[in-house]
Amino acid sequence: MEIQIHPILLVLIEVITTAIVVGFTAPSSILRLGALLIVALSTWQCISTAMEYMVRSPWASLAGGYAVTFLFHFVDVALLSRWSFKTGGPTIGLSSRSSAARKESSVYERDNGSFWWDKFIFGLAVTCSFRFIGTPDQVKYVPLFSNRDPSYVPSRVRFLQKTALTIFLCYLGLDLTTSNADPELNLRYFTLRHIPVLRRLHEISADEILMRVLATIAAGISLTSVQRGTYSIVAFLSVLLGLGEPQDWPPFYGSLLDAYSLRRFWSRVWHQTNTHKLSSISNFLVHDVLRMPRGNLIARYARVVAAFAVSAVMHVLIDIAAGISIHNSGAITFFCTQILGIVVEDLVVGVYRSLLSRDGTRPPLLAEKLVGYTWVLAFTVWSSPVYLYPMMYRANMGLNDSVVPFSLVGLLR
Repeated sequence: MEIQIHPILLVLIEVITTAIVVGFTAPSSILRLGALLIVALSTWQCISTAMEYMVRSPWASLAGGYAVTFLFHFVDVALLSRWSFKTGGPTIGLSSRSSAARKESSVYERDNGSFWWDKFIFGLAVTCSFRFIGTPDQVKYVPLFSNRDPSYVPSRVRFLQKTALTIFLCYLGLDLTTSNADPELNLRYFTLRHIPVLRRLHEISADEILMRVLATIAAGISLTSVQRGTYSIVAFLSVLLGLGEPQDWPPFYGSLLDAYSLRRFWSRVWHQTNTHKLSSISNFLVHDVLRMPRGNLIARYARVVAAFAVSAVMHVLIDIAAGISIHNSGAITFFCTQILGIVVEDLVVGVYRSLLSRDGTRPPLLAEKLVGYTWVLAFTVWSSPVYLYPMMYRANMGLNDSVVPFSLVGLLR
């Protein structure tokens, strides 16, 4: 008889396994490869059964998303960066400055292996630290609490108040965007055949273009509300229970005002929870597997390609968890299209700067930013439906696929 475990418990198995491996094993231990099998099997079991247990595709996607994220996080911290309790951080890719800084970091305080509990807590902290906030290994471009005062950190009370409001607004945003699906409207505008644009220019109406724009915006609100809402709930509980401080939970997203290029959108505006793992894996593929030398243009773009390709694989697995077949998933097309957009963007910006004899140190003018915002919006509206429309399959069938368990908006009707 086949034993099935609830997807949430499988994610917990991944977390505990990673924590034990990072906290208790040597960086080069063969046990880490053995643990990879446990984490990988847990991930596959989770994404294979998520819809059966979670029922609604957004819930299944959330469970599968965390399972996949922890799998790739394991590859990063346990196998590539090789985090170790003894060193208090990664043992590969360490700079002398970060090593010295790490010794001064309270985040890595430990009891030199005297107690197993210290090792487990260290492993758990590394496992749950996707952005490595407050450590020498913190990812770049983590948003500030205040752009006017970079040193500002809200008080505990202020943080809890603002985070509670964020949770409510995220719930309301999800309620408004996912609880009122119209199957007839979806079938008219949001099916797989409506994804292509260039080869359908002769038949696309103004109404369809408008609906495409609105769908992209609504999907953006829905996706960011899920991610930011989940993050805010964990942050709220952590600070409320005294498990963390406000400075441990900086904003999840950057400012939309920075989204005047695709590069800036992905590196500064979008969440950076996958940045460290994607950087580690792309560096490994480009420099260790392909043996490309560092410091040249080809290697730099190869890392961009590798990072988006790995992200595409991650999101295909998440789509499978949500009940979307590999054939219908648009994750690979979407993320590979971002590579094309960035290359085109770099070429255009490079030509523009050379024509004006200007370097990249000058802040962009308002007119240049407006052109950039228009470009990013147009590119997103064109490229995102291949990823978004397949997710609407249950709503297109008239099934309840709302993210929220009950509708506040519905109570007001």
